Amino acid sequence: MTTYSSSQTEMRIQLAQRFYNVFTLLFYDLIVYGLSSAFIWKVPTKFLIQFYNKNLTNTHLEVGVGTGFLLDESTFLSDKPHIVLMDMNTTCLKKTAQRIRRYAPYSIEYNILAPTQLTGEFDSIAINYVFHCVPGSFKEKGVAFLRLKKLMKPSGVLFGCTLLTHGVQRNWASRLLMKRYNKMGIFNNEQDSLVELEAVLRAVYHYVQIIPKGSAAVFRASDMPLNGSI
Repeated sequence: MTTYSSSQTEMRIQLAQRFYNVFTLLFYDLIVYGLSSAFIWKVPTKFLIQFYNKNLTNTHLEVGVGTGFLLDESTFLSDKPHIVLMDMNTTCLKKTAQRIRRYAPYSIEYNILAPTQLTGEFDSIAINYVFHCVPGSFKEKGVAFLRLKKLMKPSGVLFGCTLLTHGVQRNWASRLLMKRYNKMGIFNNEQDSLVELEAVLRAVYHYVQIIPKGSAAVFRASDMPLNGSI
């Protein structure tokens, strides 16, 4: 199993982040949600929007914001939700903040693997299509779950989706593209497995729901019993 020093981890994080720039974000929605998610990873975009709608609250933290597509397409219970955007990429933060400006979101530049003094009381936290970009095994990057838990209300729910290499069904296209993205440094999920993801979630939260979906794992976690199913 590959392990990274702190300097190597930081280098790989910066390498992954450089692909999310003003130019590539112009095509992000088409590539990620229009093509890859639906036809290669086999996680339909409609499913992700429905998943968001089931779990979003009016006090929400979005971690790893991309372009804000899912927040824009989803429905909040109130027309004035309190939304905080968290990402280490300022370009993504600006793009998303502009896209959902009707909600007047607040942005925080932050690396989820770094120690933090941040505080908050969110009813929902989403971390969607993020962990497969983060270097290290889940035993290493799973520290993010602990840090995010500190920002949740006791009854809050964390939910998300991440692409895995082990424990899910990958077709030839997903295997090929995932291998290519790992080589380019966009992905860092060659070690990621369903078993390890579930283990780190259960080490942090009392209640966990997790299912394989195509090449991904979809999960919910909370310290209170979860209503319904994924």
